[in-house]
Amino acid sequence: MVRIDDDIRVREAITTLPKEQAQVIELSFFAGQAAQCVIAMELGLPLGTVKSRLRLAMARIRAALGEDASLTIVHHPEALLLAYAVRCRR
Repeated sequence: MVRIDDDIRVREAITTLPKEQAQVIELSFFAGQAAQCVIAMELGLPLGTVKSRLRLAMARIRAALGEDASLTIVHHPEALLLAYAVRCRR
């Protein structure tokens, strides 16, 4: 189960992202469009642009969450986003 404070922190971090980065995060983790190539086609963008926006967004989210972000893996968008952020931090 995702802790409530983690859920709130992730949502708050997303609101601080530039619109283009937030859009890619929303599609990747909350709209079920995990495949970056599908997101690129849907938005009419090159795949590299989608990957870059996702990478930059995750860097900002990691910075906002800090090193002490707890992680419980469940099938929940916030938990998947936290798992991705932790995996990318290494």
